[in-house]
Amino acid sequence: MVFNCYTDSKRRRKVCLCHCCVSCWLIKLTFTFFFFSVRFYPGGWTRIGTQLYYISTENKNWQESRKDCKNKGGDLIIINSQQEQDIILGIDAWIGLTDIEREGTWKWVDGTPLTTSYWRKGEPNDIHDEDCAYNVAGTNALIGWNDANCAGRMFWVCEKEA
Repeated sequence: MVFNCYTDSKRRRKVCLCHCCVSCWLIKLTFTFFFFSVRFYPGGWTRIGTQLYYISTENKNWQESRKDCKNKGGDLIIINSQQEQDIILGIDAWIGLTDIEREGTWKWVDGTPLTTSYWRKGEPNDIHDEDCAYNVAGTNALIGWNDANCAGRMFWVCEKEA
């Protein structure tokens, strides 16, 4: 992971560009669009605002992804705002949302009900026993969440308090 950072004194912001794997695309988007105060922490965690985020570099199913987050002291990301949705904009990744307890009742991993959503058009559709949610990277019409079978393997994003 190679970051090239500079300070744009005219606009009073720090801009960083990342040259590396797909998981860095998230960091590039974060810096480029939101200009948060970002700090990097041991273990691959990145601080953005008051939260720490970890972007996986391998693929696992939803349960294994959640277990990895918990082992790291966090949980799968809970999207509380457009700002957080924009953090995961550029990556296909599991998020901490499921309706595994009751079909059609989507809850976050902390037990809170889904209130604001970023579902893609026609989603969730539960076509093949799809009880877990992931973010779909893409261009305007394709960006958003999709429901998927929890056994599928993909990247994931963890979150914890800073």
